[in-house]
Amino acid sequence: MEIKTTIEEVSWKKTAVAIGKFEGLHLGHQKLIRKIVEKQQVGFVPVAFTFAVSPRIYFGQDQGMLFIKEERRRIFESWNLACLMECPFTKELASMEAETFVEDILLDKLHTGYLAVGRDFCLGRERRGNTRLLQNYASQGLFQLEILDKKCEGTREISSTR
Repeated sequence: MEIKTTIEEVSWKKTAVAIGKFEGLHLGHQKLIRKIVEKQQVGFVPVAFTFAVSPRIYFGQDQGMLFIKEERRRIFESWNLACLMECPFTKELASMEAETFVEDILLDKLHTGYLAVGRDFCLGRERRGNTRLLQNYASQGLFQLEILDKKCEGTREISSTR
């Protein structure tokens, strides 16, 4: 598995991307990763896009990750990913508009052809980008989009917090 710690253009021209904080690597995260790994069968290269530190730390809302970096990398590697993009969460990224993220990072740098996100996914400045925005891009044929429901244990949603 290739590990990238900056946002840079990948050499592959057709990636399957899952985006998330991936703090707990719980069953919901595993579901996202399985979806992109399955896309290898039809020519996509699976890439997990996450952050070097939790965005919640940046906003003073969290004490940290549930796994240290090396543990998290080992787990991702065991899931047969081609690439783990551990993006630094900077002021520039925090202030980036969702459309800019989709166009500059997902399309131009990562060459996303398939994108898997959770139903409550948000991105961009003030979390203004959501699944509806992604659906607009997908409807233009820019990438395939799969929005996954939360995994539940009984009636309770599985989450890193829980």
